[in-house]
Amino acid sequence: MGSLSLRRREPGSERSSHLFLAKPARQQEEPVFHDSILSLDPPQHTQLRSIVNRSFSPALLREWEPRIRTIAKDLLSQTPPVFDLIRDFAYPLPVTVIADMMGVPSKDQAMFRQWVDRLFMMENDPTNIRFADETKPDERERIRNVQLEMKQYFRDIVHARKQRPQNDLISLLIDSHSRGQISEEEILSICFLLLLAGHITTTNLIGNAVYSLAEDPETYRRLQEDYGNIPLFVEEVLRYHSPVRFVTRTVARDVRLSGEILHAGDTVVAWIASANRDEQVFDRPDRFIADRKPNPHLAFGKGIHFCLGAPLARMEAHIAMQALLSHWNRKEQIQVEEARPVKTIFLNGYEKLTIAS
Repeated sequence: MGSLSLRRREPGSERSSHLFLAKPARQQEEPVFHDSILSLDPPQHTQLRSIVNRSFSPALLREWEPRIRTIAKDLLSQTPPVFDLIRDFAYPLPVTVIADMMGVPSKDQAMFRQWVDRLFMMENDPTNIRFADETKPDERERIRNVQLEMKQYFRDIVHARKQRPQNDLISLLIDSHSRGQISEEEILSICFLLLLAGHITTTNLIGNAVYSLAEDPETYRRLQEDYGNIPLFVEEVLRYHSPVRFVTRTVARDVRLSGEILHAGDTVVAWIASANRDEQVFDRPDRFIADRKPNPHLAFGKGIHFCLGAPLARMEAHIAMQALLSHWNRKEQIQVEEARPVKTIFLNGYEKLTIAS
């Protein structure tokens, strides 16, 4: 778990535990998708990650930078003075980028959003963390049906790319498949993961960043004066408003951690949002410090499962903030007219954020 520590506290304490022991995993019905990179250990994980990493190399991302800037500028050129930042900018920017990178039509982005909303439809209750084996049968069926729709969608694209390769991520994966390095089922699993992880967390990051500026006019002024302040600001947004609140892991073998015994097969919830407020790591952890440095947050994870798309997410966030600041052109204040949080305990962001500037 990297620097995550196990600290169990009584219910009602002011800070959540970094780790929460849920319950032993239970055998489920046959999954729709092959095990993803997130759930694999070496050597399978190493092989798959090395294949996908090619699409997130610094050189390739630099090639995408002008395209991302164009998308951001075009989106903002269509917004009125008062607009929903999520609907009109923070969502379509990353989803258009990941759609382009994967080689799927950007016109399908509305369908992508619908899939994500249906998959993450969980009760907004921090005391009710539900896992796949704890959900009701109708909920499991709903999730499975969404996954089946997504799998068929990507299977059709994969078969089309086999006939006519293009300069995109799916064609790159098919090339690896033709050389026996990856199966078609693994390609479909990677597509599923990249679509979900490739846009929804970046949407939350951009929304959280703008909300932070609305709360802190002085930081907004400093960023307007010098765009060079944006990178540190984005890192503090990642720490303070972690786009993903937690991840789950299955214990591989019995281990003692901070005096507790975790048994093989136990499901553990690692609370990223709590770890990012750890007073043993961060000075004044509950204060937003826009130029915080160093900032060893865990918003992108840690270790071999560190987020593949972290460089892309950072680049998209930097470009998004530059585009927004330029669009607002040193206007004195950002006003939030409506802020509606997402209805899930897993993600941290807004489903609607109406901005007036």
